[in-house]
Amino acid sequence: MTKKELSVYRAAARSTFDGSDDLFRACWRQYLQDLRGAIDSPRSQNDVDEWLDAIAIDLVNDSGSRFYIYG
Repeated sequence: MTKKELSVYRAAARSTFDGSDDLFRACWRQYLQDLRGAIDSPRSQNDVDEWLDAIAIDLVNDSGSRFYIYG
């Protein structure tokens, strides 16, 4: 995946992401790390969005994360 493709995916994902800028940046960093080790690349914006949502879910449910939602 090229940097230009990543830039387009990132902009579209941010516009629909339900969370803070800090949470999005943390998810995007993790996404890029995951992508390096992935067997296949995302094929659509939906793939990217779902991947980011899964990362966000992990972060807000991890009691060791600064994004943990108490309660």
